[in-house]
Amino acid sequence: SIPNRFTLGGLFTSNQLSQPFRGEVDELRIWNGVALPITDIRNWMCQKIQSSHPNFSYLANLYAFNTISGLNILDSRTNLFNGSLVNYSDPSTAYFVSGAAIGDLSLNIYPGSWTNQGLSY
Repeated sequence: SIPNRFTLGGLFTSNQLSQPFRGEVDELRIWNGVALPITDIRNWMCQKIQSSHPNFSYLANLYAFNTISGLNILDSRTNLFNGSLVNYSDPSTAYFVSGAAIGDLSLNIYPGSWTNQGLSY
């Protein structure tokens, strides 16, 4: 039995993973003790985290999936609660160069409501 197990993208019950996430994750930020305002989320979601973030002191864990050692995902914060990739036997297939637009600045234009809104490019 593993206490305090946190599973991203799946359901973990009775020491068994089911309904695994089928997708890609570029970065995971876990905040403790604060509910982030939607404006902060929108303004910071497409850029690297910096100490100038208004709630930086509440950032408990930061998993940038480019900091991987074998099948371990390294926590970039001082807590050092490292994670593990599950269902991978070969670390070389577990990660790849991301095409996510993560940089030092963020620009977003969001409507007040997504009702009847579409995306085009």
